Amino acid sequence: MKIYGFLKNIVYYPVRLWIYRTTLPYKVWRIRHKKRIKVLFIIHSLGAWKSELLYRAMSEHPRFEPVIAVTKSSQEDDVLNICAFLDCNRTEYLILNETDSLKKRCKADIIFYQKPYDGTIPWKMEFRKNLYAVFCYANYAFHSIDSDWGYSPKLFDYCWQVYFENAMCVKGYERIKGNRIDNAYITGLPFMDELQIPKEAFNSPWKNQESEKLKIIWAPHHSIGDCWGTHQSTFLEYCNYMVMLAVKYADRIQFAFKPHPLLRGKLNRLWGKDKTDAYFEFWSSSPNTQYVEGKYIDLFKYSDAMIHDCASFVIEYHYTRNPVMFLCREGDDTEEHLNKFALKAKQLHYRANRAEDIELFIENLLIGIDPLKESRSKFYGEYLKTDFTTSDRIIASILGEEAICK
Repeated sequence: MKIYGFLKNIVYYPVRLWIYRTTLPYKVWRIRHKKRIKVLFIIHSLGAWKSELLYRAMSEHPRFEPVIAVTKSSQEDDVLNICAFLDCNRTEYLILNETDSLKKRCKADIIFYQKPYDGTIPWKMEFRKNLYAVFCYANYAFHSIDSDWGYSPKLFDYCWQVYFENAMCVKGYERIKGNRIDNAYITGLPFMDELQIPKEAFNSPWKNQESEKLKIIWAPHHSIGDCWGTHQSTFLEYCNYMVMLAVKYADRIQFAFKPHPLLRGKLNRLWGKDKTDAYFEFWSSSPNTQYVEGKYIDLFKYSDAMIHDCASFVIEYHYTRNPVMFLCREGDDTEEHLNKFALKAKQLHYRANRAEDIELFIENLLIGIDPLKESRSKFYGEYLKTDFTTSDRIIASILGEEAICK
């Protein structure tokens, strides 16, 4: 068996990739000459469903027939939440189970996977089982970290088009892939359009209060243990302190607890279900707090500030131009992996190296002290604000109407 596995790695997989890449130009030519191009979006996490505006744009385009398929993930079972969201928005979708064949249920010309990681979705739905299609990938967060694991999934080798925000982000992809890339396209990411929509187009998700209060998001990462070499979470250091702050400032501040979707499962294993449920219940039921899962753009837009330790939010929250604090921990090596784009964004965060720094940040918010305000606005204008629609650029790129990158 070991010899068989060795031979597959050095012979079968490289040959299969070579055959696929060799036949890709013909597949692309055939797709571009079709009257209607069927595009399949496979989603399994509501919080990471960031290509909704691309799906809508394709729905309104005469050349495209987009389809959404919902399935379970090996990391979380979010099917009910996804279906409830899609039903609320009157969006049609398929539900796929572990034994379903994509080719039989929905034979698409192009497939968008929500995340590129192996083992995330049932085996029959992974790209290796569906090489009749071509693959495009739009990341579910900003490209903030340049790391081997981020670009090592085999899907990137097979992708026809991988979409990026700017040339700085492509540099990291080139470095990992050894400058041998022909599938990087600078179009922007679909959720960048959503982040620029005025907040008036959204409804506020915050609890009603008897008096107006500052609205602060606390968003802890899930990496409380070894997580692919990442140890960035400060949750265990500050979880009790944040509860204390929520109680102490109950008359002046609303807190939204927005943890990474994987945190609760890890706490169940570390703390036990009863303690974890009790902790989450505090944030769900206290008068000035709330627990948020799934979509969060509306939460961002109606917030006043954010406290977090998530690399993906380092850039994203700057669309609000509101004050933001990054929680640091001893031994955190995240900054070593951040690309230049994310480093610029992180420099515009206030930093907490101890609990008292968090309360000082809050006190400054209450009296309006914010020395980084102008720098954040400048960063937004230079790096985030766009005069184009990323979904339109991706569509043009697929149709071959606009050469945007590489």
